[in-house]
Amino acid sequence: MEIPWGCDGYGKGGLGWPQVGVTKHGWEANMRSRLFEIKVNGRGKRIGGETHMDKEETPDKQGEREKSEWLEVCSAILMSFAVIATAWCSYQAARWSSRASVAFAKSNSSRSFAVVSADEADRKMILDVDTFLDFVELYDNPSIAREALESFKDHYFTDRLRRAVDAWTALDPRNNPDAPRNPFELPDYVVDSDIQARAYFNLADGYSTEARDYIRQSNDYTLLTVLFAVVLFFAGVSAKYKRHAPAAINLIIGSLIFYVSLLALCFQSVY
Repeated sequence: MEIPWGCDGYGKGGLGWPQVGVTKHGWEANMRSRLFEIKVNGRGKRIGGETHMDKEETPDKQGEREKSEWLEVCSAILMSFAVIATAWCSYQAARWSSRASVAFAKSNSSRSFAVVSADEADRKMILDVDTFLDFVELYDNPSIAREALESFKDHYFTDRLRRAVDAWTALDPRNNPDAPRNPFELPDYVVDSDIQARAYFNLADGYSTEARDYIRQSNDYTLLTVLFAVVLFFAGVSAKYKRHAPAAINLIIGSLIFYVSLLALCFQSVY
């Protein structure tokens, strides 16, 4: 004789207590079916088969789910490109900053050499000026013979001073009002150390200009790094919204910033 089974706490066909009209085998089959339906995943699909939850998914819910998936895919793609662009801009900013440091170092070194050469040129010019003043005293004395002047030049004049004095005396400064007041104003007087100092100063100025350009380029890449980081923010936030409208708005804003930044990146120099 089969014993009826049932439940007085869960209704007919439940678990627990015998109930008239329900056999033991019928109760076990009913319970296995219910326990099988309880094992479901996040989307309401039963492990191993379909349930009534799958059949109840409306077209609207399916469309929303597809929109969410598309937004997640677009957000992932945008974040991937933004990460690559951020890394590249950071790398270029560091490279240009390092190049600017090297240029500044070269500028300082050239300026130091220029100062040394300028000091040497000043010493040479002071020596030539003192020698020329002694020559002027003899030159203005009519009792001094020309041979004595030439002998003074041979013994005390440097080559650069002799060329300038010869050119100056050839202009007859005593009687020619258009002649320079001294030979140091003539282009014939050239001090090699002064030329070298000018060259070093020009080289230092050139390195300084290059360094400023490199700093500007590094700042541009740093700004682009910040913009791409903003793109990462908008792309990451868009994936956190449950509603489609704010997620799409954040994704569109991030995409516009990425497009403008990428366009600016195309016109940047690469080192």
